[in-house]
Amino acid sequence: MFENSQKTATVQCLNSHWIGNMNLACQTTQCALPKIEHADVNCPNGTNYRDRCIFRCRNNAIMIGQINYIICEENGLWTLPEAFCQVVCPHEGLLARNISYDSINCKVKRIYDMQTSYPVSTVCRLNCLRHYRASQMQTLHTKIRLVCSDDGVWIGPSCIPITCPSPKIVYIGSYNCTNGFEIGSSCRFQCPGIAQHRYSVCKKDGTWSNRFQCSSPRTACLSPPSMRDIQFTCPRRLYPGKRTLPYKFQ
Repeated sequence: MFENSQKTATVQCLNSHWIGNMNLACQTTQCALPKIEHADVNCPNGTNYRDRCIFRCRNNAIMIGQINYIICEENGLWTLPEAFCQVVCPHEGLLARNISYDSINCKVKRIYDMQTSYPVSTVCRLNCLRHYRASQMQTLHTKIRLVCSDDGVWIGPSCIPITCPSPKIVYIGSYNCTNGFEIGSSCRFQCPGIAQHRYSVCKKDGTWSNRFQCSSPRTACLSPPSMRDIQFTCPRRLYPGKRTLPYKFQ
């Protein structure tokens, strides 16, 4: 199908000659570059009349339907696509968050068979694996809620390993743990000036079996010097910070 730049033109044969606009220029009917939502389009032969363009869904979408091409028609418009791309969230995105497979509970309205994918706005409730807890939570909460967003990404917390709190910074270098601060890790620590080692194990509830705590070294002070007309009353042993009070004046 061809057309001229003015769509129509009129010429007349008069006295063996053509009269009218003879500067005609016809060109092939063309369609605009097609755009299909959530898909990449490829037109290997161009976008002229009867040319065919193929479209493929992007990574965050799946194709609903079988025919994945459109054809340029004589009116300069593309045929309506018989398939479309549906944005989905992948099933693997759930498992990547360290959740229990058997606990997956998703509320979804599946109009089409999308196998292991979930459409936008799907809400899933899941349980964390054993010895894992929900992130973004201060307590040992083991249930999470995820929502499939408009761009095909799961929105919500993940499950992270339950760990015990790290010892205070003053104890760095005085302990050695078998597996960091994770459950079951055994830490051996030694207080300064004490030869005996102590052990603490990270329990399932995220607490240590023994506290990382060392007593401050205590040094004795000599009795205060005697002073004329003052009698001091002191405890049996004098340590830094203990007060001695003058009780009587003689």
